[in-house]
Amino acid sequence: MGKRLIRILGKDIPTRVKELISIELNVVLKNKATIHGVLTKLENNSIIIKDMRLRDHQINLSDVEELVFDREAAY
Repeated sequence: MGKRLIRILGKDIPTRVKELISIELNVVLKNKATIHGVLTKLENNSIIIKDMRLRDHQINLSDVEELVFDREAAY
C-alpha cells in the first residue's frame, strides 16, 4: 500500500483546518525548523500542536511555511 505526501501552505491552513484536526503531521516553520505532532485546534491566528510527549505547542500562522502529512494512496 502506497502513501502520498500532502503539503499545505501556511496561508491555506485557516480554510482547510477542519480536515486537518486530529491528523499527525509535520509543521515546517519559515526558519526551517520542524515540529511533529497532532493538530488539535486553530485559535487567534495560531495552531496548537500536541507532540508525542503530549506537550502543546502554540505556533503563529505567520511563522508556518507549510504542513506536511501523508495519506494512503488509492493504489
